[in-house]
Amino acid sequence: LLPHEAPDNPEQFEDIQDDIETKIMPGITHWQSPNFYAWFSSSSSFPAMLGDYYSLMFNIIGFSWIGSPAAAELEVLVMDWLGKLLGLDERYLALNKNG
Repeated sequence: LLPHEAPDNPEQFEDIQDDIETKIMPGITHWQSPNFYAWFSSSSSFPAMLGDYYSLMFNIIGFSWIGSPAAAELEVLVMDWLGKLLGLDERYLALNKNG
């Protein structure tokens, strides 16, 4: 469907968008479609999209504290929020009386 070589000259945005809509999108697995057999909700809600935008905007490598202290600490905090929301015992939280 698409050329095997990169174009020699820039293409118009409209042509690129047309290629995405006609050549790429038909072959994409639409995870959030109820017509997909293994349907499950994904990042199609506004909060999820906003989180993705922020993550892309920061463009950080957040795999460890030394790589990005703020991202690592934010992840720990938010995971504790989720743990509390799920009713996990305090010993499973990162920020507890023992740690």
